Amino acid sequence: MSFSPHRVVHMIGVIALAGALTGTELRAQQPKSPPRKTTVTIHGDMFHIDGAPTYKGRTWKGKKIEGLLFNSRMVQAIFDDLNPETVKLWAYPDAKKWDAERNTREFIAAMPTWRKHGLLAMTLNLQGGSPQGYSQKQPWHNSALKEDGSLRPDYMNRLERVLDKADELGMVVILGIFYFGQDERLKDQAAVQRGLDNALDWLFDKGYRNVLIEVNNECNVRYDHGILKPQRVHELIERVRSRTRGGRRFLAGTSYGGGTIPKENVVRASDFLLLHGNGVKDPARIAEMVRLTRKVPGYHPMPILFNEDDHFDFDKPRNNFVAAVSEYASWGYFDFRMKGEGFDEGYQSVPVNWGAMSGRKRGFFRLLGEITNEAPTAEDAETRREDAQRGRRACRDDGANDEDAETRREDAQRSVFPGKEWATRTPEPAGLDAAKLDAFRDFVGGRGCVVRGGHLVYSWGDIARRADVASAFKPWLVHFLLMLLDPLTPGPSPPEGRGESRGILKSIDEPVSQWESRLNDLNADLGFKDRKITWRHLACQTSCYGVEEPPGAAYDYSDYNMALFFDTLFLKAYKTSYARMDADVLHARLTDLLQCEDNPTFLAFGPKNRPGRLAISVRDFCRFGMLYLHKGTWNGKQLLDAKLAEMAVSSPLPNSIPRTQGNKADMIAGQRSIGGGNNQTDHLGSYSFAWWTNGVDRAGKRHWPDVPLDAFAALGHGGVRAMVVIPSRDLIVSWNDAKIKGRELENRALRMLVDSVRSQP
Repeated sequence: MSFSPHRVVHMIGVIALAGALTGTELRAQQPKSPPRKTTVTIHGDMFHIDGAPTYKGRTWKGKKIEGLLFNSRMVQAIFDDLNPETVKLWAYPDAKKWDAERNTREFIAAMPTWRKHGLLAMTLNLQGGSPQGYSQKQPWHNSALKEDGSLRPDYMNRLERVLDKADELGMVVILGIFYFGQDERLKDQAAVQRGLDNALDWLFDKGYRNVLIEVNNECNVRYDHGILKPQRVHELIERVRSRTRGGRRFLAGTSYGGGTIPKENVVRASDFLLLHGNGVKDPARIAEMVRLTRKVPGYHPMPILFNEDDHFDFDKPRNNFVAAVSEYASWGYFDFRMKGEGFDEGYQSVPVNWGAMSGRKRGFFRLLGEITNEAPTAEDAETRREDAQRGRRACRDDGANDEDAETRREDAQRSVFPGKEWATRTPEPAGLDAAKLDAFRDFVGGRGCVVRGGHLVYSWGDIARRADVASAFKPWLVHFLLMLLDPLTPGPSPPEGRGESRGILKSIDEPVSQWESRLNDLNADLGFKDRKITWRHLACQTSCYGVEEPPGAAYDYSDYNMALFFDTLFLKAYKTSYARMDADVLHARLTDLLQCEDNPTFLAFGPKNRPGRLAISVRDFCRFGMLYLHKGTWNGKQLLDAKLAEMAVSSPLPNSIPRTQGNKADMIAGQRSIGGGNNQTDHLGSYSFAWWTNGVDRAGKRHWPDVPLDAFAALGHGGVRAMVVIPSRDLIVSWNDAKIKGRELENRALRMLVDSVRSQP
C-alpha cells in the first residue's frame, strides 16, 4: 500500500440505536450527526489531536513526549452479561447485584479525573475482555454484536455516552471490535464482516472523529474465525481503511498477545501498531520490542502503542512504562483485581470501582502526570500548603474561634463551585490522605463522596444513584421556609398573595394556624394549644403536635409534625401541589440553581406514598452542603440570607427543653405521616432547625466528641443516610445505605474523615 509520511488521516464517530439494526437501516433513521469537538490524526509517527501534536513541546528526562498517546485498558466500560447463569458473578458488593447502567455511569463520572492527570486515550471493546483479568474459559455472554453481526442497542447506547464524554474532554477511544473470548458468538465469517461494517457505519453516522479501531484484541490468541487470526486479520484492517464517508475513514490496526512482534502482513496494512507487554517482566524487553517492530519488513514511520501491559513498579527508575517512552512508544496501563484484593483494585475485573484510586492506580497516574506535565502540580502544592495550615490551626482547638471564622472566609474565596458537573481532584492535591480515605470508605460502606475546596476528591459506589434519604431531607424543608422570610423581624404577618416570593413570611414565629386554619379547632380540653404552633416550632420539632404538651414546652421528634410542616409550607404557603412541587419549588428555587445532576425529587416513593420524601444522589446532596458551608452563597450569588443560613446550623435546642412524655392529643382528621410515628428520639442538645450539630447532651457528653465543634449534618435513619459539613476542615461528605447507625458510629466515621486531613504540606 502506498504511504506518504506526511499524510493526515481523519477518523470519525458513533450513534445511539433504537433497535438491533444494520448500518444501512440506521443511516435511514438517524438525524444528521451533531458537530464534534475532538479529532485525532496521524502525522508520521506522531498523534495529533485537533491539529496539534499531543503533549505539545513536552520532553521528559531528555525523551520526546510530544506526539505520544498514553492510554489505559478499560474495556469493561460497557460490559454486561447476557448469560443468566454467570451474571451473578459480577454483583456489586453494596447492591448485591450487577447493574450495567451503573457501571457505565461511574465510568463516565471518573473520566475527567483521568484526563486531568494526562491520560489521553482508553481502550474499549465491543466484546469486552476477561472480567476476571485472565480466564481460560469464558462462559459469560458479553457482546455488542449479535449472532448475525447486527448491533445490540443497549450496548451501543452505553458506548455512545462514553464517546460523547471522551469527545467533550478531548480524549481518544481505541475501540476494539472483537475479542477472543466472545468471537464465537458470531455464527460465521460473513457475520464477522457484517459486524465490522455495521460498527463502522454506526460510528460514521454519529460523526465522531476521536476513535481508533483495534480490529481485534490479541489476534494470535484462540480465535474461532479464520479471518480474525494472524494470517488473515490484515483483510479486516484493510476493510476498515477502505470504508469511507465524505472522504474520511477510520485509523485501524490490531494487537497481538504479550511479547509478540507484529507480522509483516499486519505492519503493511496498519495505520498504527499495537503491542502488549503482558508477560514481559524485563523493561529491557519492552524497549527491544519497539526496536524489533521498526525492523519488520513494510514498516514505515507510524505510531507504536502499547495498549495493554500489566506491569507496574511506577516508583522505580526503570519500569515498562519508562522503557516504552525511552524508545518513543506510547504505553497503556492494564490493571486487574488480583487474588485476595478488594473492590477498589483494577480496571479490568468486574465489578469495577472506576472512581477509586488504589495504590497501583495512584502510582500510574502520578508517573503519568510527571511524564506529561499535565497533573496540576504547582496548584496542588499550594493547595496542600494551605490545607496543612488550616489543619494545624484546627488542631489547636475545636474549630469554633475567630481564627476559624476567618479561615472559612478565606476558604469561601478560594473554593470553586460545581457547574453541570463537579470539578474533580485526587485526594493528595486536595490535602487528604488517600489511604485513610480508603479506610474511611470501608468503615462507612454503602456509597458516598467527599468534597473539599469545591472539588469532588473521593467517591465510592454509585454516587449518581438517586434514593430516599429519610430524615436527612428535613433541613431542606427548613431551607424552603427560610426562603420565604425577610431578615428576622418581630411580629406576625397575615398571609397575602400566592406565597411565591421572599418576604411572604415576616417572622419565623408567625402562627401556622394563619395558613392551616384547622389547627384552631383542635384540643379544646388543652386550651386550643395548637393555635400557638409557629413555624419555628415545626422546624425545631417542638410543636408538640399530637401530644399533650403545649408548643415549645417539649421536644417531639415526630413525622406527623414534619408532614404538617411540609403540607402547610408547600401546599399553602407556596401554593403548589404534590404533582407540581418539584417543578414549582424544589427545582426552580434550588436544585436548578445548584445545577444538580441527578434530578432530585420530593416524590421518592411516588405521589401517593409519603409525598415530600426526598430522593437525591450523594453527589447532589453535597451541593446542598456546599451552599450552607458558604452561608447561603452559591458562586457569588446569595441564594439565602447569610444570617438565616448561619442560624439554621448553629442554634441547637437547649437541654432545658425536655423530651415529650408522649401522651397523645388530637391531630387534624386524617393527618398523614411523612415517615414513622412520634417521640422517636431526644434532641441531645444538638438539634438545630432539623440539622444535627456537635452540641452537648444533658449528661455533658459531646455529640461527636472527636469531631470539630463546627460540624453539622443532615441525618436519616440514625446515620445510615447522611450529609455532613465540617467548615473548619473544608470538608463535605455524603453517604447512603451505609453501615453507620447511631452517634457513636457517626463519631468514629467522622473522626476517620478528619484524620485524613494531612498535617504537613
